[in-house]
Amino acid sequence: MKRIAGFCPDCTQPYDYTPLPTGSLIDEDPARRGTGTRAVAGFLGAGAMGAVYAAWNFMSPPTPQQLAQLDAIASGTDPASIGAADLTGRAEVVKVVLNATNKAQAAAALAEMQSATRVEHPGMARLYQYFVGHTAGGAVNCMAMEFVGGEMLASMREHNGGALPLEQAIALLLPVADLLNYLHASGMTLTDIKGDNAIFSSSGTKVVDAGGLHQIGKGGLFQVAPLYAAPEIRRTGPTPQTDIFALFQTLGELSLTGFGVTLGPDNPVPAIADEPIFRNGTLGLVARKLFARGLALDQKQRFGAGRAPAAAEASEQMMGVLRQLSADPRAPRAFESALFGADIGEAIGSRFASPDHRALPSLRPNAQDPGYGIIAGAEAIPPESRAFFFTQAAANTPDSVELPLAAISACITAAGTDAAQLADAVQRLDERTRQRVAAEDKEFRELLVERESRGARIRDEDRVFNASYDWREDWFRGRIALALGRSAEARAAFERVDDAVPGELAPKLAVAMACEQAGDLDAAAQWYGHVSRTDPAYKTASFGRVRCLIRAPGRSLDGLQQAAGVLQALQSGGDRVAIHELGAELLLAAVPLVDGVAAQSSSAATPTLFGTAMTEKDLRFGAEREYQRCCTFAASRPELADYIRRSGRARPRTLF
Repeated sequence: MKRIAGFCPDCTQPYDYTPLPTGSLIDEDPARRGTGTRAVAGFLGAGAMGAVYAAWNFMSPPTPQQLAQLDAIASGTDPASIGAADLTGRAEVVKVVLNATNKAQAAAALAEMQSATRVEHPGMARLYQYFVGHTAGGAVNCMAMEFVGGEMLASMREHNGGALPLEQAIALLLPVADLLNYLHASGMTLTDIKGDNAIFSSSGTKVVDAGGLHQIGKGGLFQVAPLYAAPEIRRTGPTPQTDIFALFQTLGELSLTGFGVTLGPDNPVPAIADEPIFRNGTLGLVARKLFARGLALDQKQRFGAGRAPAAAEASEQMMGVLRQLSADPRAPRAFESALFGADIGEAIGSRFASPDHRALPSLRPNAQDPGYGIIAGAEAIPPESRAFFFTQAAANTPDSVELPLAAISACITAAGTDAAQLADAVQRLDERTRQRVAAEDKEFRELLVERESRGARIRDEDRVFNASYDWREDWFRGRIALALGRSAEARAAFERVDDAVPGELAPKLAVAMACEQAGDLDAAAQWYGHVSRTDPAYKTASFGRVRCLIRAPGRSLDGLQQAAGVLQALQSGGDRVAIHELGAELLLAAVPLVDGVAAQSSSAATPTLFGTAMTEKDLRFGAEREYQRCCTFAASRPELADYIRRSGRARPRTLF
């Protein structure tokens, strides 16, 4: 049995974890009897700085009858359930600093109290009061905090008998990410994030331990558990990026079967080979990318390394991954991204006959940027003139980050597949990258000089400048490569974007286009299907999946039936020309399968495809009708003549 009182063998400091008796008034001054209001209801546990008790604050000195009533309730229930007691007053949690002679421990407790008083957020238990309590051992420093009834996140995994589903774990930690965003904006970090410090209650997840609160940029001691500590925290101190690492370690604690491995450059958590959730097709890859970004050993590769606050970006991507994991084809829902606009395939007049970079969603500009109003008001300007307009506006608005990006995007869109115009876009993009890196390098050098002037100790590796990664530049490079037919280059660029923002669908749509252009139709169909299942509003993805299923070299009747189902679902609001054109292609693709279908059919009825009987004659007549319907929408005489020729080729041979 472990000793509950004695001296620490490492630091020789005395300790005493003997629980206070139930019913004792912890805030009563022995010299002034009858003044205490807080009665101990039970021992909850002990932490690094002391013991934690469930208590009941009667708000006024309790009568002997009230204490007896509390004792009867406390003896028949778990102290963690005291919040449901029917007594006058309220339940509280009281943290007792056991060793007041330890100056570092007392200072840490005082710092926790001072920081906690500044926090007003639904994701953290409120601090009610800081007071001097009294025990048999003398006066002790105490904190009274909000009582949060519920279950510790770490206990939820234990009661589940193993790792929680990733979507459940993400949902549990989203309120914590929101709390971190609030704290970071207030100049604080929360270094001690872990499953034992958060409770899931009827009002959501709440952090119940304020011991990890620390002012950003302030030196001194800080509290963090080794398994949740970012690799750089001893060198940099607590930062928003170290909080992100701890948050995703907690996500791993809840959802990874292999959680608890030693971290290091050769063994990051996302590299666990036998982790089941990482082997689940496209969803597994999405999950792996989320962990890889949140637990990157290099802090510049974690969330928050770019323009967005760390916790806000992490929360947005966690929500995006949650939507993908929980997508239900029976109850599809459309979602709005904070980084990308809506699907624009139909808006640009695409016939969805092949991958087109112009059908990819545009980047959504930052609403706080000085150039946001100019970009939002440019819809009336002809597309071919927008690049020049945005370039001129950027020259007059030097503080805008979004206007140069809008000019590059407009240049790429207007270029289509014109190599000369795309070369101009490449030059604009290279210049933007050069200016960004130069500005970062200048800021890095200025900070280095400032630190040296303060006499700060700077390691050699800290003097080496490394530019940050801006995934938006890769987004544009991928679009340019796709426009020029450089499929492998486009896919690599889009996959890097997807690594950076795994919760977004637009990069996955772009990866699918690059795969289709390269002829990898199986991979393209998988990613198109992933996007369209998650958000059916992406019609570009639905049409892309149909193309891949129809044109796959080893196509089967099952694949064609899937394609037919997607086309039928698109008839209510999809591009009519594309539906008829792909419908004709679908029926003609089934002609070589007719004999096999007839041989396998066990019923007298002839199977159907896209409303057409599976005989060569019916399939060809059906394709002819689809091409004839396309003629109605022909935009020019050459296009009309093309549809007539294709209709004639599809028609079966007859005597007439």
